[in-house]
Parts: sequence; structure tokens; C-alpha cells
Amino acid sequence: MTTMQRWELSAFGRENLSLVSVPRPVPGADEVLVEVEAVSLNFRDSLIMENRLGAGYSVPLVPGSDLAGTVVEVGPNVTRLRSGDRVISNDIAVEGGRG
Repeated sequence: MTTMQRWELSAFGRENLSLVSVPRPVPGADEVLVEVEAVSLNFRDSLIMENRLGAGYSVPLVPGSDLAGTVVEVGPNVTRLRSGDRVISNDIAVEGGRG
């Protein structure tokens, strides 16, 4: 099984943010897997980590409002992106073991 590393919040509170090794996810039918090359944690992420942004977030949580990376795998229904494409994303918070 292939693994990867990610920054994960195991419970609310900045002191619970740690680098963990997890199984590499397999993208679902309509998903892509991105190798993240740059990420920023900004004020929005700080609010999420401290559970001050409102309801809707649960842990474990992978914070990262802005990121850039390269698509490494695509699901079978994905038509707009392919492996090797460079992508960016903003205003995201991925929860429940995906990141």
C-alpha cells in the first residue's frame, strides 16, 4: 500500500495539527488526486482550526484554503483534467480522511 504525508487536525485547536502518514487515496469516479506542491494556511484556516468559523466542520480535518499542485490520477468520469495538469484551488477544507 502506498502512503503519503499530510498535515491533519486530529481535534480542534492548533496544538492538534500534526504531520501524519496515511494511505494514498484513490480518486472516486468524479474526483482527481492532486500532489500538493504549495499550500497556505491563512486567517480562515485559523478560524476553522479553532472551531470558530461555524458549524459544518468535523475532525480529522486537512486545512488548506489555497493550494497549487499537479494532478497525479483522475477518476473514470473526469474529462476536463488529466494526469500532469497543473491546478490551483482556494477556499477549501477537506475533511474525513481526504487531502
